[in-house]
Amino acid sequence: MKRSLFLCALSLLTGVYCMAFLPAYLPIAGVVFLIFLFLIGSYFTGRSVLLCFMALLFLFGALHMQTVTDVTGKPLYTYLDEYVQIEADCLEEPEDKEGYSVIVAEVKSVSFLNETVSLRDKVRLTVKKGEPIPKFGERFSAICLLSLPDEAMNEGGFDFRKYLQTKNIFFTGHIESGTLAIKGSFNFGLREYVYGINLRCRQMLQDRFPDRAAGILHAVALGDTSGLSAEMKESLRVSGLSHVTTVSGMHITSLMSLLYVLISVFKRNKYRYIWLMGTLLLCFMLFVGAGPSVVRATIMSAMMFLASLCNRKEDGLTSLGVAAAILVLWHPPVALDTGFILSFAATASILIYAKPLEQRLLRLFRLKGKKGWFIRLARGVVSVFAVTVSAQLFILPLSSIFFGTFSVWSFITNILVSPLLMGMLIGGLLVSGLGMIHPLFATFAAGFSYPFVKCFILIAEFFGTKLIGLLTIGTFSILGVLVYGVILILFYIVIKRRNRRVTIALVALVCLTVLGLFGGLALDQRAEVTFINMGQGDSSLIVLPGNTTALIDGGGLPSYMGDYDVGEQILLPYLKKKGIRQLTYVVASHPHEDHIGGLEDILGRISVKNLLIPEGFCETEDGERFVAMAQHHGTEICVLEAGDMVELGGRGQFEVLMPDTDWLKQTKNENDKSLVLRFTYGETAVLFTGDIEKDAEDYLVKHHRTGLDSDILKVAHHGSATSSTAKLLDYVTPRYAFIPCGENNFGHPAQEVLDRLCESDVKVYRADKDKDVTFIMDKKDIIKIKTGGDRHED
Repeated sequence: MKRSLFLCALSLLTGVYCMAFLPAYLPIAGVVFLIFLFLIGSYFTGRSVLLCFMALLFLFGALHMQTVTDVTGKPLYTYLDEYVQIEADCLEEPEDKEGYSVIVAEVKSVSFLNETVSLRDKVRLTVKKGEPIPKFGERFSAICLLSLPDEAMNEGGFDFRKYLQTKNIFFTGHIESGTLAIKGSFNFGLREYVYGINLRCRQMLQDRFPDRAAGILHAVALGDTSGLSAEMKESLRVSGLSHVTTVSGMHITSLMSLLYVLISVFKRNKYRYIWLMGTLLLCFMLFVGAGPSVVRATIMSAMMFLASLCNRKEDGLTSLGVAAAILVLWHPPVALDTGFILSFAATASILIYAKPLEQRLLRLFRLKGKKGWFIRLARGVVSVFAVTVSAQLFILPLSSIFFGTFSVWSFITNILVSPLLMGMLIGGLLVSGLGMIHPLFATFAAGFSYPFVKCFILIAEFFGTKLIGLLTIGTFSILGVLVYGVILILFYIVIKRRNRRVTIALVALVCLTVLGLFGGLALDQRAEVTFINMGQGDSSLIVLPGNTTALIDGGGLPSYMGDYDVGEQILLPYLKKKGIRQLTYVVASHPHEDHIGGLEDILGRISVKNLLIPEGFCETEDGERFVAMAQHHGTEICVLEAGDMVELGGRGQFEVLMPDTDWLKQTKNENDKSLVLRFTYGETAVLFTGDIEKDAEDYLVKHHRTGLDSDILKVAHHGSATSSTAKLLDYVTPRYAFIPCGENNFGHPAQEVLDRLCESDVKVYRADKDKDVTFIMDKKDIIKIKTGGDRHED
């Protein structure tokens, strides 16, 4: 069987991913995998030894992943959730955040209960601004509280714990104020020496380029993206150029091309060329931090050199498999890194599709066998286009899973920036290297590279402002991935063999998929009400047939509890992964930060047609500012009061229960001025209560006692003891309740509220335990409940 090494690496990766995402179903996944192996073996080959070896690698990958990610076996696990005295080495330059700094350190010893234990374990520490901050290369001591990193807050959300595991960090800690002391420097190893040189090079670039240009060169030439501003990162994302700022195969290819030209000039023989090239690439890999993408490219280059030395033909997929296996065997969690997945998927896609697609396009445009500079230019454009399109074929479903978006501009921008990449890479390295010899040399090199960087920035910013090219595609379903896989197989056959029947089948399948997608959406009469986990905040999403959507609130931690941007980091990604391109309605129940703080990031990023606010909303400074922002983005403002009805596309409706004019005259409590809505869809009702407390609940019961009956209750004020009175529960009579609460110092949810809900026989869901909760309903009843993306109840 061809490409045995590739198949073995694929088996190893399958075991790793099954353990990471399907640990409870690993035996079932293993059986399915074995059946798949024997089916493949019976059809393609009789080499049972290879199939058995693949099965063993599958099991080894799963066990290796379990062993490495088992935190109970880590040295620091004993001290979890304890205040301990640590002595540690600062491994990287601290990262400044708003109000605090982040330190990546290796703990050398821990003192707890008058006992000191020597150990080695990496940890991510935070320290408040104003405290002494250790720099790279310094040893320090401090008292800190150790904890596990946070997991994903919602289905498909960013999993900070798995992200840190890819970097071999399993614990986080917060340093207590006044306890950090610098002890001096520690002895450098090879990694520290290389990292120190990288820091010096960053400073040289910073001294000779404007901030934006320096940030780009830091990323392209030095592998450091920390210098990119938020605006530049957004421009790169929209324009489809984010991958250019991650050192990968493109950079390695550019560097190899330059080295090949230089060595050809000096007429070095083949073997000296290979050893010199391999040594330089290895140094470059270490210099830029040895991330998954650059390690993959370096290993594949080494495989190519090895094949050349052995006078054998190099196979790209085999090299790709070997690179993946080496990385995963070294540290299995790296397989969960987004850069690893995207890099390997794009490379595999290029290896499979690029050459056949290029040949087909050359035949189509009749460019084969012709000469002339224009023909050579056209062939170059076709080659770059074929590579770009091929890379996107595997990237598309992965982009849907990771980001929920896809940039159409990438097909254009990658062609435009390809000629610039070598100039930026070589220019950045020259400025860094020559600057160590003499500053004047670095200045000359900066003059050479700046035009390339400037052109790159202009392209990124031009396309980065055209949001029309950033498609919100949502997350592919399992069926969608399978259909897409069949389309890719048919597409390969078409470009490889030009089969008319397969071409007809491909076109028919694409048309049926599009018709089925839009037809299914039109026929689907189910509604979804999702309570999004925002931590100590509140947000609910309603999706109705006919693509009518309503977002009720969107806030999280108030600013005094931290600088975590819930809109940018939770709400916006959640909506994109749900495929939400437009919000028909946004409801702001009252102008408190834990309800509207994240909505500010929605405005201007997702089209919002209507903003629904209660009477008196603009009486506060925050409310007035938020409404002005909405008006600036062309959103229509609708002020509601008790008695109003809002028809939601003819499929459902909001009934406004509070506040009314009389009540606003009686209360000074901002929570009690919250907009209270009763949403109905068919025979199912949901009561959204904002943050109302006991007085408002009494007023609500007094004036609407016959119209409060609801199947689902969004518990008011995060489960505060001052809300959810027994009287309100008696009239609402909910079957289910959701409490939007996270880690807090207020005691939410109060035990008496939980007791009252229990006494009323209400099934309670909580954001801090169940994550996001989705109620799926038809015209008659609730038909399914999805909790946290993991458990399902009918």
